[in-house]
Amino acid sequence: MPLTLPIYTARVIDTAKAGQPPDVQAKLSTMEMEVETLSGEALHTLALGVAKDSRRRHLLSKVFSLTIDSEIGVGQYAAVDDAMLTECLDYGSVRVSDNQNNGLGTQLQRVLHYSDLISWLPPQFGYYCLHRDRLYLRAIGSGSFFDSPTPLQADCSYVPTIPQVVTELYDDFYRIGADLLLAKLNA
Repeated sequence: MPLTLPIYTARVIDTAKAGQPPDVQAKLSTMEMEVETLSGEALHTLALGVAKDSRRRHLLSKVFSLTIDSEIGVGQYAAVDDAMLTECLDYGSVRVSDNQNNGLGTQLQRVLHYSDLISWLPPQFGYYCLHRDRLYLRAIGSGSFFDSPTPLQADCSYVPTIPQVVTELYDDFYRIGADLLLAKLNA
């Protein structure tokens, strides 16, 4: 059975109450709305922690199809899905969905700074750069900004919704929510 917001709220409050004095426990019992408002931050914190842990990264990882768009004078770019955890693209990959690499596709090289992407780079590789919530692309072979290969896919961590949190992560999710709740109470 997937996790629901009411169950999550109750578990976070119970986790936060553990080891607290009675007056703090009484205050925590009335903070359901705060738990609900902090759930988005808890999901993002959970996703970042899991993405940085190589042993658990697979629990919140999926393949995103990237839609190519273009802008005059800018070149081609791919819009980024809202759930995609772009901070952790270094732990994933962006690739062309061709039949190279045993059917996995040709992997593009990451360039950290947009200024480096628009400078000279060896054309035998394809490149991408995350800039202003878009993945800017350079084609393999030609190095062109305007004829990037399609379709593109990104293997990347993502921020789940509450029902998408897998059971292996429930305890971490409750602990993160409890830590956020206690920080709000003590602020």
